[in-house]
Amino acid sequence: MRHLLVPALACACALPLTAAETTESGLEAPTMPSSSTTDGENALKWGGYGEMHYTDYAGDGKSNKLDFHRFVLMAEYQLEDNIRFVSEFEIEHAFFSSTSGNGELEIEQAYIDFSIDEDMSVQAGMMLLPISWTNVHHEPTQFHGVERPYVEKVIVPTTWFENGIQFSHTVDEKFSYKIGAFAALDKANITPGSAKPLRNGRQKGSESTADNFLFVGHAEYQAMDDLVLTASLLTGSNGTNSDAVDTKDYNLTLITLDARYRHQQIEGSLSYSNGTLDDAGETSDTDNFYGINATVAYDIMPHISDISDNELWFFARFEQWKVTDADSANNGDIRQIGATWKPSTKVSVKFDYQDWDNDTDSATDRWNLGLGYAF
Repeated sequence: MRHLLVPALACACALPLTAAETTESGLEAPTMPSSSTTDGENALKWGGYGEMHYTDYAGDGKSNKLDFHRFVLMAEYQLEDNIRFVSEFEIEHAFFSSTSGNGELEIEQAYIDFSIDEDMSVQAGMMLLPISWTNVHHEPTQFHGVERPYVEKVIVPTTWFENGIQFSHTVDEKFSYKIGAFAALDKANITPGSAKPLRNGRQKGSESTADNFLFVGHAEYQAMDDLVLTASLLTGSNGTNSDAVDTKDYNLTLITLDARYRHQQIEGSLSYSNGTLDDAGETSDTDNFYGINATVAYDIMPHISDISDNELWFFARFEQWKVTDADSANNGDIRQIGATWKPSTKVSVKFDYQDWDNDTDSATDRWNLGLGYAF
């Protein structure tokens, strides 16, 4: 498999480059190839992102890590005026070994987008579930901090992609929504009360058990020029028809709320997620889990330089999550401060310090350095 990657990536590098698009407010800037017409060379576009992390565990006795965390290529092809193909290919931790289990080699997106008109479309295939802001907008230039917000990994869990179908409708300049159906989680790997209750249940489109489906609704509203509000609801059963698996269906309800604000040199975000698993157990200790994260940031670059395309953000973040009512190392919070330097909208250099805590006082503080890009 590794021998096949070299010519495949070499071919990909011969494709034409397309820069990511951003809105005037800067609140939305998904790094995906933009749609195009079918005339000649403009039919094919591509993009990508990646990030390298250094983590120092603050003298706790753990080995420090230097990791090329993600390498991602995305390609889009306009098949017809109203039909396009979108794909995303990712390698995590620099390589993949099926024998040792190191790294990940994944197709995160591979779907066909059918445009009904300028405002409505249907997507079918492998897609990102529109269940939270970070699950869709997770390129390293899109968030402060070297690592993605930890709450998103615990509750959502980012990055969540699966086979399914989705309808998208942009009602007007301020409001849009999506509704979709996706293959459910693998209930044998749902672990209520664990550090990440849903994460190991993601089937990632690989022969996904489809006895039941999860239904998702997502709405986005631009309340002001500088403020975007989003809300998502996911519900459904993760049960199977197999007698070999226990009878618990693990009916899941997951709600996420996000607010994103940016005005000139000020940024702020607030996210809340809450999940409920019916049939989690005979007690109520583990059937509900939730998390919150809040970030504020200020760009000081205008005060120290007149270079218009440079940004230097100082930020602070607080995260808290709870996966069980009992005292547990799996419940915790993080207090984080750091800086993000953007010499370009496509490159970010990051530093942060994280003060970790949990119910059993066994968490490890750390500081991180990161380099990320997206185009």
